Amino acid sequence: MLGLSLSALAGRAGVRAPSHIHHIEKGEKVPSEKIAAGIARALGDDEELYRAWARVRQRGDYLVAREAVQVIVQRLEWEAPAAGSVPAPAALIRVPLLDEGSDTDAREPQKVIRLDPATLPPDLALFRPFAWFVSADGARRVMPRLEPRDLVVVTRNAWPIQSDEIYAVRTANRVMLSWVRWLNGTLWLLPAQGDAGGEALPPTGSPPMALAGRVAIVVRYRGR
Repeated sequence: MLGLSLSALAGRAGVRAPSHIHHIEKGEKVPSEKIAAGIARALGDDEELYRAWARVRQRGDYLVAREAVQVIVQRLEWEAPAAGSVPAPAALIRVPLLDEGSDTDAREPQKVIRLDPATLPPDLALFRPFAWFVSADGARRVMPRLEPRDLVVVTRNAWPIQSDEIYAVRTANRVMLSWVRWLNGTLWLLPAQGDAGGEALPPTGSPPMALAGRVAIVVRYRGR
């Protein structure tokens, strides 16, 4: 998101409530074409592609949706296989590899990893994922589930909270990995093993805006 806060992006896109952008990002609300185009302008992206995406997500008239899909295919420069030909392999999922502690990159990511959808669990839906290599400090709260040098893929569709999942949470200075609890409208970071107490984050609504994502995939480094 070019390093923009939700408030800054909402302002650029002409959206009054930053929380509306948050719900769109999480896949919980579908924007109008006008809002979708505003988000595209704010991000310096293809307005017509975003408008087509909004039309498809609205699941309205079949012919309108079909035309929108055609626009998306053309914009993404994807060509469907000819009838009777061997099906092309599924498109690889492109995941930005970011610096640990970040969930955005102000530039086009210099590094990416690519995932084959055929190798993923069928019920795993990745929404605007990003990836990190985890340091010893980054793994501290969630050991032994995670270890230093693990590669984690984080998906942004992280709501509702599951007690046995690891979450990426925005704090004052960075994004950190932690087990969390949702209690009485407050997001709590659970302590690392051996530490006392937890940390309550300021309430920001439901779902909490501090929730950056959920760890969906862990790749363990074998070259120890």
